[in-house]
Amino acid sequence: MSHIHDGTAGSKKTRFAPKESLDRFCNDGREIRLLHEIYESPDIDELRGSPPKVIEAISKYAEKHYLMNVGPDKGKVVVDLILSSRPETMVELGGYCGYSAILFGDAFRKSGGNRYYSLERNPEFAAVVKSLVDLAGLSDVVKVEVGPSDLSLARLNQSGIINKIDFLFIDHYKPAYTADIKLCNPPYLAYVRSSVQEKREKLKNINQGYNMEGIAAYSQKQYSKDEKPNIDSLGNPNIVYDNVKYYAEIWKTCLMDREPVRKAGFMTNQSERKIEDAEQLGRRSIRPSEESVGAIQLQVGGYGLSAKIFHIPFVTVVPEFKLYALVQRRPTADNDSEKDFPGVKSYRSVDDLVADPQVDLVVVTTTPDSHYALVKQALEAGKHVLVEKPFTPTSTEAYSLATLAASKSLTLTVYQNRRFDADFQTVQKLLNDSQLGRIAEFETHFDRHRPAAPVAQLESNYWKAVPGPGHGVAYDLGTHLIDQCVVLFGFPSRITATIYSNRAETPDFEDTATILLHYDRTSTRPTPLLCTVKATIISPAPSQLRYWIRGTDGAFQKHHLDIQEDQLKDGMRPEVDKSYGFEPKARYGVLHKFDSGSGKISTEVVPTVEPPTYAEFYRKLARTIKGDKKQIPVDPKVAAGVIRLVELARESSKLGKTLDVDVTI
Repeated sequence: MSHIHDGTAGSKKTRFAPKESLDRFCNDGREIRLLHEIYESPDIDELRGSPPKVIEAISKYAEKHYLMNVGPDKGKVVVDLILSSRPETMVELGGYCGYSAILFGDAFRKSGGNRYYSLERNPEFAAVVKSLVDLAGLSDVVKVEVGPSDLSLARLNQSGIINKIDFLFIDHYKPAYTADIKLCNPPYLAYVRSSVQEKREKLKNINQGYNMEGIAAYSQKQYSKDEKPNIDSLGNPNIVYDNVKYYAEIWKTCLMDREPVRKAGFMTNQSERKIEDAEQLGRRSIRPSEESVGAIQLQVGGYGLSAKIFHIPFVTVVPEFKLYALVQRRPTADNDSEKDFPGVKSYRSVDDLVADPQVDLVVVTTTPDSHYALVKQALEAGKHVLVEKPFTPTSTEAYSLATLAASKSLTLTVYQNRRFDADFQTVQKLLNDSQLGRIAEFETHFDRHRPAAPVAQLESNYWKAVPGPGHGVAYDLGTHLIDQCVVLFGFPSRITATIYSNRAETPDFEDTATILLHYDRTSTRPTPLLCTVKATIISPAPSQLRYWIRGTDGAFQKHHLDIQEDQLKDGMRPEVDKSYGFEPKARYGVLHKFDSGSGKISTEVVPTVEPPTYAEFYRKLARTIKGDKKQIPVDPKVAAGVIRLVELARESSKLGKTLDVDVTI
């Protein structure tokens, strides 16, 4: 046992109150009493579906009644191993009262695992485990098997349920399994690699039979059959291991920086692998599942730049999600999702996708004109949906989808990932810290110098280069910039815009926009505020202006776009490459502070904050889908309001006048 919660019997009376003796530390009724105490708690509803709270309740009980559990300290070591190794199948020998099944099962589900088996020979203990696992909301991934572990494992294997165990956890009487650990742990290769005859020779002088030293007579009875132990301490010397050299090298490589864990006695050969070593053992970090389990099964509709650059890289590093399927209607020799992700399901139509009951979340990354129909189809099929920006070509469509999602209690959100740009997070911090005083003007830019029309995009009819519903700069870039203004200041009172083409060869395609958002005085804003949203393709400059914010106490200027997109296009992997998302010092912004006392202005460099990265969008989405609606990364009604501002901006440009804003949330 790795950890023991010690304590004495409490005095609180319940319907079941066994007498605890000093020479007994389990199986005297205290485990059943644990179940009664938890389910009779006035806070029982707070525990439902919350593994951490159920663990807390077990620990609180253990303060009064001596329980054998792995405990939080060593438990964290195992949790960290689970999250880093991402096993598909995990087995624990000895479920006891469910502490480890809940603690590790929660981490296992977050890491994207398929099935966690808790093997418990005592039927009463198993009943406790099942009940508490169900209370914690983990019964979809944690399965309890009743009976001797060797027989349970044999049955699961012979029935085809378990063909391979990726992670084995044993928290039991160490004298009972020490020899078997030696036989299956790669550091004992000298023995494992030897021939059958050599093994038998080496074992001649070792005491035969089950090592009961240090185990109380009462406890020995649980592990004996017909008064004889049913497990041999020698393991099986007749087994020939023909592939251990391969795994030994992996062990040696992966344990370079994990020596303390190895010394603690954990079997960590495959568990210690880094994600980037996954292919060496024939296991991908993106893994399909044959059934819906704790991880959110995610499908990406569309297999273009958006899917490859802005979505799939983050799905693979957020353990709450598992890439389950991809939709690609017309794969080519050099662009084939099945070749890129051979273990992930591939569909040719959305109809097949939404008919798959295993899909929990659909990510729509197709062209804007298809968003409304695809999102509606997915919602009507009972799927949660994340849709790329722009939400839809019209605000009417966007609002109707938001209403549909709410009516079905489904999560719908829009990928306004620029909220998680490090430079925007820096701006938010400056404003929250009142570094600039009262803001008078706010400018947000997305300027580039691309005077020539992109011929390849024109020839391929690419939506970002030709006119169409939801096309053009206001929908493409304007939605990001307008959304940032709405996040900071809310919706404006009026809007004025000039939107046009700056290229003679594509006069009908809107590639340049200047949009003014007018904010009137309010009870919290004593003077008007003007926000300028600007995106142009004519801007020959060594570094493009990103933000220019002017306030009564200071001004902030920032050049350069956020670095994440370029890094992703260069193949950098989020949360694997440690420099991902971090800006070099040369890109930091500048703050000009005004001293009202002296009338002088000082200048200082403002380091860009540590980036949350776009992975934070997916983390918040996972928490939303799992029930915390306040975590929704982008409210669909707010996103619909942004589309309404785009509509008004284009109308203002056509009419040549300022329009009142009629957005409703």
